[in-house]
Amino acid sequence: MSQEIEPKAIPLGAAPDLTLLPGAIPLTSLRAGQRGALHACDLSEGDRQLLSALGFADRASFRLCKAGSPWIVQVQGTRIGIAEAVARRIQVLPESAR
Repeated sequence: MSQEIEPKAIPLGAAPDLTLLPGAIPLTSLRAGQRGALHACDLSEGDRQLLSALGFADRASFRLCKAGSPWIVQVQGTRIGIAEAVARRIQVLPESAR
């Protein structure tokens, strides 16, 4: 019987005790067309690794192409669809807060 491990809020590529910077908001608070940078996430290790492999890694700059499920972000030349439940657990720094 496997035991489920509770995901922790761990910024991608940073120490687990790093606190959120002022201005960090959930990805779901952005509007389509806004730009930002990935700051932290509260996801499983597997989900973090998958996003990182797609280029959505620590401090990655992105543009929100579509708000609403799926949330679509463009990182460099790649568009990534993100489920609502995952998008709510991703903290970003909007371009205006950087």
